[in-house]
Amino acid sequence: MERHALSARAIEREYRVRRDRIGEAVRTGELPAARLGSRRFTILRRDFEAWLSRHPAARPASHDAVAVVRARIEREERRA
Repeated sequence: MERHALSARAIEREYRVRRDRIGEAVRTGELPAARLGSRRFTILRRDFEAWLSRHPAARPASHDAVAVVRARIEREERRA
């Protein structure tokens, strides 16, 4: 079942858009969001997809599986 409202972390995983870019768009009012406390917010999927269509540079050019695996390995190495 597809979720209609997403957190910044869920958007980052699903769409490969950095959370800091999402947060910046929310702070500037470019991207509507509902606040959940002082730091968390949710974004409607349709609002995010509309924003993304207006800002195609926000999405990385490569979505291939190799790039995804490399990024995951790099994150794990930094944690260790």
